[in-house]
Amino acid sequence: MIAVFCAVGVLVGVLMARGWGTAWQRKALLAYGWLSACVLTFLVPDYSLLGLLVFSPLLLVFAVTGVPGHQTMGDILYWHRGNLVIVFVGGLLWAAMTLAYQRRTSGQCVRCGRGAGAAAPWTEAATALRWGRWAVWTAVISTLPYDAVAGAGTADRGSTCPRHDRWQPQHPLSRETISSRLPTRPAHRHS
Repeated sequence: MIAVFCAVGVLVGVLMARGWGTAWQRKALLAYGWLSACVLTFLVPDYSLLGLLVFSPLLLVFAVTGVPGHQTMGDILYWHRGNLVIVFVGGLLWAAMTLAYQRRTSGQCVRCGRGAGAAAPWTEAATALRWGRWAVWTAVISTLPYDAVAGAGTADRGSTCPRHDRWQPQHPLSRETISSRLPTRPAHRHS
């Protein structure tokens, strides 16, 4: 399956580089290009790329000073992260190539995407301000379900650790929870 995807990708890439395609052929090439870009950029990579991005300043320090503890850089940068970076960059390259092909074959400027005609109505200042507000409110509201779930998950669960003065979750199967639920017998006294 991967070999077929790559072989079709080579063929589509060569056709796009040559500017080939009439009406329906152009649409098929654009569909494959955008689909490949989205799959390689958004679907294949996992969360570890985000972790790699977050820890990249630390990795630069570790490259100079060495990794603390009994780890090496190979323990942090294991092989599949390198492959995911290559796939992600490949997806970005597919997006750039498909956008350039789309602009070049539609008679638009390859750099900015503007055509010979008038600007699209949605780019006027008043219209852009209106849809820009919708975009901002959508972005703000889209975080609310996560905030509600995260807030509900931390409410009334766990206890405060007196030694560290921070919230400590209490697992339902922890020793403290189980022992607090067991019936206790009165201590037997010997006289």
